[in-house]
Amino acid sequence: VVLWSSNNPAVATVSTSGLVSSLAPGIAIIEGTSEGITGSATITVLPVPVAAVAVTLSSSTMAIGTSQQATAVTRDAAGGLLAGRAITWRTGDPSIASVSAAGQVQAVSQGSTTVIAESEGQSGSALLTVQSSGVAITGITPSTLVPGAPATIAVTGFDPATGGTSVTIRGTAA
Repeated sequence: VVLWSSNNPAVATVSTSGLVSSLAPGIAIIEGTSEGITGSATITVLPVPVAAVAVTLSSSTMAIGTSQQATAVTRDAAGGLLAGRAITWRTGDPSIASVSAAGQVQAVSQGSTTVIAESEGQSGSALLTVQSSGVAITGITPSTLVPGAPATIAVTGFDPATGGTSVTIRGTAA
């Protein structure tokens, strides 16, 4: 008759027949005792590896100068959710968009790039398109301004029918 035991049953248990079952990552010592003689084995239970990473953006289109939070989900080979895994962020083209270590995406310049999350050698990405912010000043007439005198500001990308009736310049409506 062998009496089996585990010193860390939160990590691994052992049945009365000696069958070891892993429960959580960590280290456990399994002991078997028979007729006053004890033998032991140390086992290491590894975490289930990441098989896939999925990246989600709240919007696939951003305007220059705006930001949004990206999210990443890690899954095992069976599609089960793996929580608490370390994620490393980057973009395919940092001149178009940058991303912080926490997944905060910042639109830098016009174009398309990918937002990429990596975990345990696996990666996933989402396509991001950065567009101009819309309104651009193309000219001011007269070019020399006098306090209190009217001036005309020419812009592109401003549509009063859909964008209102004023443009804000440095915090002042014009």
